[in-house]
Amino acid sequence: MKIIRLAVLLSSLLWLTACSTQGENRPAPVDVYRQYVQQNHLDAVSKVKAFHMAGWQALDDQWLLLDNAPSQPYLLHLSIPCTELRWANLIQVRQTMPRVLQADFDSIHVPRSPEIRCTIDEIYPLTLAQKDAIGKLSRKKTGH
Repeated sequence: MKIIRLAVLLSSLLWLTACSTQGENRPAPVDVYRQYVQQNHLDAVSKVKAFHMAGWQALDDQWLLLDNAPSQPYLLHLSIPCTELRWANLIQVRQTMPRVLQADFDSIHVPRSPEIRCTIDEIYPLTLAQKDAIGKLSRKKTGH
């Protein structure tokens, strides 16, 4: 009877050990948007003057596209994951200065989680072709 208990205990320990070490060998997920920025040599700007949001698209928890009226798109990177961003129907852009969007000062808020301040870390001006290419990356990443 003791041998059976010992065998069960040992097999359970081996199984738990295998499960706990399995995740350690997984590679970190590739940040396709950071890769796009680097491959296309996009330069971040510290602020956007005459900013008036005309539209937006969440790419993931830390990247989003913002459209500035009339037709200037921007790729934004947030300093922390904004977990509700992908499922939000509405966002708020909190600006420290009217009509100016600033990295390191302004933030994105999702009304469902207003206490979470997702500070804008980087702002990349895009062409319309770059915006379309990033949109395609987003659809490829999510499978839509």
